[in-house]
Amino acid sequence: MMTLLAVLLFIVGLINLFLKDLAWQLTASGSVIDGLPAERNEQWDLWMNISGVAALLLGWYFWNFMA
Repeated sequence: MMTLLAVLLFIVGLINLFLKDLAWQLTASGSVIDGLPAERNEQWDLWMNISGVAALLLGWYFWNFMA
């Protein structure tokens, strides 16, 4: 189970770091549905970088120490 979680975290981390356009499309479509304005800015990009690195580190931790 932890191995699956580690793989999912790796995938999320890679998407957040390298496929930001895909992540933005998913975020923007959700914002429009909620009635919020969709605005991609530097703060969003920074948050994606931070969350991507955190997801990769957690995935690595689960892969090495929990699996």
